[in-house]
Amino acid sequence: MNLAPSQLHPNSMAFLRAFELVCQYLEMESIVSLFFRIFKLQRQPSKDGRHGWVSLKQQ
Repeated sequence: MNLAPSQLHPNSMAFLRAFELVCQYLEMESIVSLFFRIFKLQRQPSKDGRHGWVSLKQQ
């Protein structure tokens, strides 16, 4: 993902945790490739042209 954890929007942590819980409930392994088939990264540019917040969006 090429980002620092501090760049991840706080709501995105809820997406990550919900994914883990659903996988646990369904007794399936939570794998990165499955996660990114459901969600995609959405980068918000900052005023100086660098990336600011990074959030997750359902596809």
